[in-house]
Amino acid sequence: MNNALRKRICLLFAAIFLALAVSGCSHAGEKEAVRTEPDSPEPVRSEPEIPELQAKDVVIRELAAANTAGLRDSDGDFSDWIELENTGEETANLSGCWLSDSESDLMKWQLPECELAPGRQLLIFASGKNRAGPEELHTNFSLTKNGESLYLSAPDGRLIDSVSWQEAAENHSLSRGEEGQLTDCVYPTPGCENSYEAWLSLCAGDSRNSSLLINEVMCANKWFLPQNGEYYDWVELKNVSRTALDLSEYYLSDDEGDYLKYRLPEIILSPGEYCVLLCTDTEPENSEYPAVPFKLDSKGEKLFLSHRDRVLCDWCVLERCLYGDSIGRSDGENGLFFFKEPSPGEDNTGGARSYAQTPQADVPSGVYEAGKDFSVCLSGEGEIRYTLDGSVPDENSSLYTGPVPVEGTTVIRAVSCLEGRYNSRPLTLSYILEADETMDVVSLVADPEEFLGDEGLYYGSDKTREVSCSVSFFEEGGGFTSDGGITLHGNSELTTRGQKGLQLNFRDSMGGCPVYDLFGETKEQHSLVLRSGISREYYFVADVLYTELAQGCCSSLMSQDWRYVSVYVNGQYWGLYQLRDRFSRDYFAELWDVPKESVDIVRATELYDTELGELIGWVYNASLQDEENYQYLAERMDMESLAEWFIIQAYSGNTDHRTNVKWVKSDQYDGKWHILLYDVDRPMLSPNGLVSLFQTTAQGINELRMSLFQNESFKALMLSRMKAMLSTELTTENALEKLDQILLLVDGQMQRSLLRWGYDVSRWETGVEELKTAIAGYDLPSVMIYSTVDMLGLSREETGQYFHELLGE
Repeated sequence: MNNALRKRICLLFAAIFLALAVSGCSHAGEKEAVRTEPDSPEPVRSEPEIPELQAKDVVIRELAAANTAGLRDSDGDFSDWIELENTGEETANLSGCWLSDSESDLMKWQLPECELAPGRQLLIFASGKNRAGPEELHTNFSLTKNGESLYLSAPDGRLIDSVSWQEAAENHSLSRGEEGQLTDCVYPTPGCENSYEAWLSLCAGDSRNSSLLINEVMCANKWFLPQNGEYYDWVELKNVSRTALDLSEYYLSDDEGDYLKYRLPEIILSPGEYCVLLCTDTEPENSEYPAVPFKLDSKGEKLFLSHRDRVLCDWCVLERCLYGDSIGRSDGENGLFFFKEPSPGEDNTGGARSYAQTPQADVPSGVYEAGKDFSVCLSGEGEIRYTLDGSVPDENSSLYTGPVPVEGTTVIRAVSCLEGRYNSRPLTLSYILEADETMDVVSLVADPEEFLGDEGLYYGSDKTREVSCSVSFFEEGGGFTSDGGITLHGNSELTTRGQKGLQLNFRDSMGGCPVYDLFGETKEQHSLVLRSGISREYYFVADVLYTELAQGCCSSLMSQDWRYVSVYVNGQYWGLYQLRDRFSRDYFAELWDVPKESVDIVRATELYDTELGELIGWVYNASLQDEENYQYLAERMDMESLAEWFIIQAYSGNTDHRTNVKWVKSDQYDGKWHILLYDVDRPMLSPNGLVSLFQTTAQGINELRMSLFQNESFKALMLSRMKAMLSTELTTENALEKLDQILLLVDGQMQRSLLRWGYDVSRWETGVEELKTAIAGYDLPSVMIYSTVDMLGLSREETGQYFHELLGE
């Protein structure tokens, strides 16, 4: 092939390749244009249909997360329960829906095939038994009263409803309102609409099949069946069968975990006959009534009656019963009633299922600016009746028709009156409008005849008598109001018609114990003391002074906290008082975190036939110079608190501890007897240190002092504590500074209080100056040291070892 031909062939292939390349680019461009053409329609995609939420109108309406003595399931168990309600207008299909207490596992327990008509409820036990019917539904989980969440989900896991709670009260329910919020309900209605009428219907159907029933119970008894001057809670049982019963075949208990706690005595009870049992941990002597070894509590206490074969026969929850009332059964009726007139050993008559709710006020109690009068509006169910003199209103009291004017210091008490129910617990309001008031305030409101009448509590001398009252405490930024009981306190003031000491007692049956920070710690207040004594020179500040000094330097000795308050009684100024904690079993149970039943308190005047009395008797006959004997005593008595008690009493020269000596012990704390410091209000103006301890005749103190002062270990303990205390708080300078601070607290109020009772103001002023002179004029640390040297027979070396720096030698 020649060159010309080869050249033509190459040109031909090049032309063909070029044509193909141009054609390919053109087609590629057309394809791109189709892809990016804005007018081209998007491909149609069909979205999957989401089915309507099954049972969408069903809500969790009510639940019980702490059922210990309420509704029982078919097994006889007190199981927690859940109530679902259909709020829609059509029947809801719940088949395959889920209940769960876990957000991470909503499909925990599945409902069987079931439908729920509009407005109807479905009851499900949250027992952990995992049953799907046919008679009862039981989930595979239970609820907790300490807070959790509950979820209702559709078969596909989508959430229908949920609720959450922080705490559930025992034997109450948590009821769902229209806005979805759970609230505490004292009238549970499982499986019914949430209404009072539905609750009444449930009560009427709450039958028992037992031959022996709990017929009546009374807590906080102060009126019935006195035994040697004491009153006890009681339970009344009744044989409702047609044959005689042997009580020893039955058991009574206050513990849901132990129905067989106490076996009843061998008593044959005839048909229709009653048996009354006293509830006390200390059985009274020569009593015609048998006793069960536990006390009752009206704050949710449970009581169980069971047969020896462990079958539960009867039970009740002791709650909401007002002070002085009882709770029990009415012949021919199911369920429980409250009774205004308890009848131990007799038929119960009258009675009501419940109490009306306490009315409310739009202006809270408190201390208000004097001269700024205002009005108070009340609201509540039924009629509202009120009084202004401190008495509890009844149906004959003034009918509330409009705002009540408050013109100056005023107390208002109001109750709701509703047909078919007992009158409510009274609402008590205290409005203090006093130009001269600069102190924290305690307002006491009580029936004027019972408290202040000629035959009333205040002008008598019976320290065991108690009158119901309302107690309010007001300070800047806080306070509380609580129903309680009031008794007289102290000894020397009992026979006077002047200012007397008072004791305030709070109980669950009276409305509960207030929880408040009165003395530096928020806690439940069980019993408080209002101490007087301002009629006697300096006593009113001396007690506080030596308490304050002791609290500053004692490591083991316990004393009463204090604060000064102005007291009003039914709106009338009553004077200046010391408000103090009272040393009670409740006080130490809370302080030591031990059961109240484990606490034992013994006064020096009550040592006979007590464990402490026997121990002190042993000391009297044993030689504590023997170190083994001393160690035996030290294992049973707190030696450090006793040494500090000796030192404070000697330093103050107090002469008022002949009867004012108390000891406390709990076997569940440290098992030792601790001596307590209180009522240090009569210091001698010519102090003589340790010598003053030999001037007391307090039972037990003499025996201990005389023996312990012979023991070298106790002497060393006492000397080391004395050195530390005299070096810190118990100095002349500190004592005078503390006294001035205390006097400043009562400045401006002391004269007002003295004049209120017609006391001599000059006597008070002279007494305080004498106390100041005594503290400043006597070198009290030196008096303490030299008296100790003499009383304990210290050598020169021992004196220098402990007191060299204090004596400046």
